[in-house]
Amino acid sequence: MYRFSTGFAYFITKVVTRFAGLFERELAAQGVTLPMYRVLAGLWEKGDQQLGELSAMTTIEVSTLSRLIGTMKRNGLVSRARVESDERSVRLNLTAKGRTLVPKLMTIAARYEDFAVQLLGEDEMASVRQSLTKIFQNLDQFERDMAIPPPRRRVARGPKRAA
Repeated sequence: MYRFSTGFAYFITKVVTRFAGLFERELAAQGVTLPMYRVLAGLWEKGDQQLGELSAMTTIEVSTLSRLIGTMKRNGLVSRARVESDERSVRLNLTAKGRTLVPKLMTIAARYEDFAVQLLGEDEMASVRQSLTKIFQNLDQFERDMAIPPPRRRVARGPKRAA
């Protein structure tokens, strides 16, 4: 029988939760949340992205990402620009302030990752990355095969009217 405490997802969640909890403490000192870091890092690595592209890269749901981008724009970290050929499309980029902040954040991220995997060699880390990539692909295929619908979004409703 499947056991929660020995399952693959249990161990992945345990590691990610611990890593993120520690990392978030230092991010907070820089005025950034973990999702903000993911956006900044994604734009640093592959700038000039549309919302959907950035959502896929950062694994942040589009509506959540849209609100986050608004906050980050107000904080002067990212910019939004309409695409001339498509008025509905918006391109996202780092601002000068964002480009200045990212190297500091990447240094912190590298330090955490180096410490976390210090007992693993390069070949072992390459194998871990390859395995996790395959697992992610398997889950994508599982979702397609099972035709699992996306989560239902709650619809905001206005106040009830008296009849």
